[in-house]
Amino acid sequence: MSNMKTINLLSDYEELKRKYGTTDEFKKFEERYGFDIEFLRFKKKNGLKYSKKHGWNKPFSPIIETIWIKDRKNWNKGLRKFGYYQNIMVGWRLGGLPGKRCLWCGKFLTGKQTKFCTVEPKDKHKKLFSKVINIGKKRHGFDMKKNNHILIIPRLYNYVIDQTGRCIEYRNEKERIEFKDIAFVINGNQYPLTAKSRTIISET
Repeated sequence: MSNMKTINLLSDYEELKRKYGTTDEFKKFEERYGFDIEFLRFKKKNGLKYSKKHGWNKPFSPIIETIWIKDRKNWNKGLRKFGYYQNIMVGWRLGGLPGKRCLWCGKFLTGKQTKFCTVEPKDKHKKLFSKVINIGKKRHGFDMKKNNHILIIPRLYNYVIDQTGRCIEYRNEKERIEFKDIAFVINGNQYPLTAKSRTIISET
């Protein structure tokens, strides 16, 4: 969609809102198309353009918030109440990947999770990540807090933002994370976690 069409649509929308904003019909329209209108505003403000060949001309990522959904069919043992956490998109920001993703597998986090997703057995991804970091520290003095210390680890989950601005999370073709694919980069030098093809137990 060209910038001129975007400007005209936003202008028409604001005019309709001034005239009919309090009507039930307009409220239904806004509920249905509000997401698209907000994305048009974000595009216009930041000069975003999309092409089928190259995708978006600037990197941007979704702003994800976690909400609690009450549901009498789902009992949460940990919180001892009915319902479940769900991630929703509330907007966008310029820049790369959103922050709240599992450091191990890359999946979007929900609820009170801050670094790792919850899989059985409990804290599995946290323990696996800590194990790898401890090996790197012991063998190579690896420290993620230092500049030029980078952990290379494949992700089981990734996401794309389609032409309409919607974030789509998808599972990669890779079935599991393997030790042989993990490496530490320190000041430009790369050190593999292991030369052996040792497979970590499946983590989905």
